[in-house]
Amino acid sequence: MHETRRVIAVGIGAVVLALAAYNVGRAHLHDAQVLARRHGLSPWRWRDIKQMLPVLAEPKYYRTLKYGYARGHEPVRYVQRIREYHHVLANELIDEPVTAIPHQAAFTPPDPLGHGMRLP
Repeated sequence: MHETRRVIAVGIGAVVLALAAYNVGRAHLHDAQVLARRHGLSPWRWRDIKQMLPVLAEPKYYRTLKYGYARGHEPVRYVQRIREYHHVLANELIDEPVTAIPHQAAFTPPDPLGHGMRLP
């Protein structure tokens, strides 16, 4: 019997992935992660996932995925608007302006089954 461990990403990347999942649904976010893997992108980096989410509306792609069609452009806009609003609030609430919201650091999840292999 193999022990499974939950993978928890920390930092701004985890927050934006959670926001996207809240907006589009965890299942569709999972489909975007599957597409990211197929295209050699990271399923844990927002900049890669935000490229994959909009193609969930294209039959060429959504027909090959478990959860099917999704309006993937909506979570991308949703996350962008929240990040822009955060930037506005940060600049209004502190004396020194914030020049940018920090980007997600690279995150390599551990092997959830302990087989010594890493996910791409």
